[in-house]
Amino acid sequence: MKREEKGMKKQSSPEKLGFLLQRIMKILRAQGRRVLAEENLTFPQYYALSLLNKKGFWEMSDLKKELLITGAGATGIANHLIKKRLAQRRRSTDDRRVVNIRITDKGKKIIERAFRQRRDYLASNLKRIDADKKKLLMKGLEIFASVLEEDI
Repeated sequence: MKREEKGMKKQSSPEKLGFLLQRIMKILRAQGRRVLAEENLTFPQYYALSLLNKKGFWEMSDLKKELLITGAGATGIANHLIKKRLAQRRRSTDDRRVVNIRITDKGKKIIERAFRQRRDYLASNLKRIDADKKKLLMKGLEIFASVLEEDI
């Protein structure tokens, strides 16, 4: 038994849950960094690209709000994505002051690859859990996600 697991038995349920979620996220982040490293992307750049992938395009002012960063920070991220041809900048045809940024096909391929690698990684690890425990795990996660979403 790992040292962390021994100490975890003495923790309360919220502490134990927090510890387990941190362990899981640490592992998933490490696995996800592979794609980012291969594409020379930081996590904020990847996150911006994933937002662009979901919506297609964003006004720069809305993107900076969603990313919780300054306009200069959003511009820096956009410039990097544009330089790598992962996104394109366009002025609005209605209002020339408004700048839109949209994902390119190359950017979409990176996001698809990252999602595919995460899905494959999770699937390969889920195969190691027997069917009954897997159902229990999924049901528990669904319940917990629903409870957390009530606060949003």
